[in-house]
Amino acid sequence: MRQFISPYKALTLVFLVTFIQLSVCRQSLNGTILDTRRNPLEGVQILNLSTNLHADPDVNGQFTLQNVSIGDSLSIYNFEYESKIIVLNNLSKSLEILLKEKSVSLDQVTISPKADALNIIAGYESRTNPVNSSQELLRQVPRLFIGQHAGGGKAE
Repeated sequence: MRQFISPYKALTLVFLVTFIQLSVCRQSLNGTILDTRRNPLEGVQILNLSTNLHADPDVNGQFTLQNVSIGDSLSIYNFEYESKIIVLNNLSKSLEILLKEKSVSLDQVTISPKADALNIIAGYESRTNPVNSSQELLRQVPRLFIGQHAGGGKAE
């Protein structure tokens, strides 16, 4: 004689198996970010490219990234250090990430004399606040105070 499982029991069993698989596959990852001298780093962005979740290390360089699984790719970025992409292949131990300092090249910086900010601001200022006398011009100088002695007929 055959026994059949009721639809409610079958549905409950499916949900239970799915929940167990999700809880086993996705877990949290603990790790530490260090520089090459093994000093902890903070201010590093750690992004799970699979889930778009991120973590930020504390002052000791330690972080916890939620909802990770084996095969996820982590992008590690800080503008002072070389970026890394790490593919997770083990979640049972704490991850230790070493970042190498970037060398800064001055070839990347371009200084251009085309933008003369002082003349642009001065031209804008003269159009918005026209000056009629030398006293009005002196009033526009920051931290310069001009005063007038008591009595009339005297210059400031």
